Amino acid sequence: MKRIFKLAVYGIAIAALVSCQKDEPQITQSWPEWFETATPFDKNFVDVLFFAGTNIETEYDKDGNELLNITLTDAQKAKIADEYKTAWTLMCPDSVNFFAPYYHQATFSAISDIVDIEKGVRAFGTSLADASKIFHYYMDNINGGRPFIIAGFSQGAMIARGLLGIMTDEEYSRMVAAYLIGYSIHDADLKAPHVEPATGEFDKGVTIAFNSAAGAEGIWWNLSTGTSWCINPVNWKTDDTPATFKYDGMELTNHVDPETHVIFVDGFDFVTHPSVLPGCSPRWPEHNLHVYEVRMYAPFLRKNIKDRAYRSVH
Repeated sequence: MKRIFKLAVYGIAIAALVSCQKDEPQITQSWPEWFETATPFDKNFVDVLFFAGTNIETEYDKDGNELLNITLTDAQKAKIADEYKTAWTLMCPDSVNFFAPYYHQATFSAISDIVDIEKGVRAFGTSLADASKIFHYYMDNINGGRPFIIAGFSQGAMIARGLLGIMTDEEYSRMVAAYLIGYSIHDADLKAPHVEPATGEFDKGVTIAFNSAAGAEGIWWNLSTGTSWCINPVNWKTDDTPATFKYDGMELTNHVDPETHVIFVDGFDFVTHPSVLPGCSPRWPEHNLHVYEVRMYAPFLRKNIKDRAYRSVH
């Protein structure tokens, strides 16, 4: 049932999305609203267009009816801004322009109910359609023909995957890479337009995707069922070659599990680093590492974004 829900919501929402040049960026209009980095724009830099993951547990209208998508209140935008600050500060090199929009995300409650498939489809469909409009706005008013990176975490990664299917071949020719952090790639994705799995750390026009757990018991099956490929963001291998690294005082080793295509991480201390997202009910197993993926891999992502953006490929 979990696999059916995951693939059904994914396929229908992406289908709904698909049916949907200047030197200086013009982002002063009220829509879309963008996260502000206070960093000067440089037309010689590569752009990073980043979409945040799910940040709001539930949403209700004034009559107490549950809403499937957030309304972007100031408090909600503040939560999303915290994720954008983390992504910009930790994983982006100084030599990129960072554009991060506030969009009408699906709520946690809308996307975690595996029984009501229609509910999940409508929630994702709204966030994907919103992101599609934002992407076209970015291309028409901000990008100016520059190379760009598209990225996202969790729900934001799903959106980034969806946008690969709606960009033109010309736009794709300028895409440095797509970073789908905390997300799964399936066989159907590998047959979709503009989804070219990365084979190493320097190839361009490629998709990078991964999600992590401490082992099989920590796999979040709603996210990982049917995963057919991933890449390790520490050593940029797609096989089970292990990689050692440090995170917040922990000595860790990870590798791609060849059976589940989930990255297994050894040595993670869940006592000092609980897996539950602050302010939300548990949504994934205790030994899942979904909430840590941006922070844990940030130094490797930061270097890799710069390498892919500016390194010549011969």
